[in-house]
Formats: sequence, C-alpha cells, structure tokens
Amino acid sequence: MLLHRHLPATDVIAGLAAALEVGPTTTTDLVAVEAREAHQTRGGQTAAGPAVTEPEPPRAAGPQVASLTERRLGDPAAVIAGPAR
Repeated sequence: MLLHRHLPATDVIAGLAAALEVGPTTTTDLVAVEAREAHQTRGGQTAAGPAVTEPEPPRAAGPQVASLTERRLGDPAAVIAGPAR
C-alpha cells in the first residue's frame, strides 16, 4: 500500500479508520477508496495528478561536472608532459 506517496497522512489515516468501521476483513482497495474520498472531501486534488508534490531542487548555473582536461589545459603548471623542449 503506497497511498502515503500520493495522499497526505491525514487522508490515509481517515481511509484506514473508515475501512475498519466496515469490518475487520477489509482490503487495501477499500482503504484506498476511502482515503481518496476523504481527500476529495477536504478539497484535495483529484486523481488527475499527485496530491503532494515535491519542489524541484535548485539547478546550478554552469556545468556540474568539471572537465579534467579543461582544468589541466587552463593551468600550464598542471600539464603532465612538462615544458616543451
């Protein structure tokens, strides 16, 4: 049961409680239906998309991986072959 990935915890708990009121032999499908119903009752987003979205991580302005070749060519002292003869 992965409802907690798409619905707030309060709605999942409400779904569990509602399903347990029906009887002790409930299925996860019934819990999911009850949780979604609780979520829609509270004014949440419908099944068109996830209810909880995570913000995108900030992106760096330049390249995230430094090129070792560019770094070595930019610093003449770092060139492995040494000075030209």
